[in-house]
Amino acid sequence: MNKVRLLNSAYARFAWKELAKTILARDKYVCKKCGAKHTTRVRLVVHHKRQWSKYPRHRFIPDNLITVCEICHKLIHRQKLGGWLIP
Repeated sequence: MNKVRLLNSAYARFAWKELAKTILARDKYVCKKCGAKHTTRVRLVVHHKRQWSKYPRHRFIPDNLITVCEICHKLIHRQKLGGWLIP
């Protein structure tokens, strides 16, 4: 199986979900941008500092991942905030 297929496989999806859980726990379920904590009203996501599409080798590297709330995640992508997309 080539690398592209592996990254898009069911295994990769499973690996991503497990890694995302690890990153959320590492970051103590707190948005690293605004400090919001996970609640029923605040949803947290794991963000790739180096873009998923442009840096496939960094997709599963924990140092490339950070916990942010959905609001900050939208702002990061909308404004392409320096230091949050590419460290």
